[in-house]
Amino acid sequence: MKNLFQKDVFSAVGWIPKAPTMNAVQEVYKIARAQTLIALCSTVPGYWFTVAFIDIIGRFAIN
Repeated sequence: MKNLFQKDVFSAVGWIPKAPTMNAVQEVYKIARAQTLIALCSTVPGYWFTVAFIDIIGRFAIN
C-alpha cells in the first residue's frame, strides 16, 4: 500500500516535482532516487547498529 502513494508524499514534501511537470521516465527515476536515499539512510545504519550490538543486546526471535 505504501508504494501506491509514495509519489504523492514525495511531491507533498518537496522531494520531487509534481507529476505534470515530468515525463514518465523522469518521474520513475526521481521516485527511485528518493526511495534509494531512504533505504540508504535507514537500512545501512540499522545493519551496522545490529552488527555492533547483537552480542550486547542479545538475540531474540522476531514474531
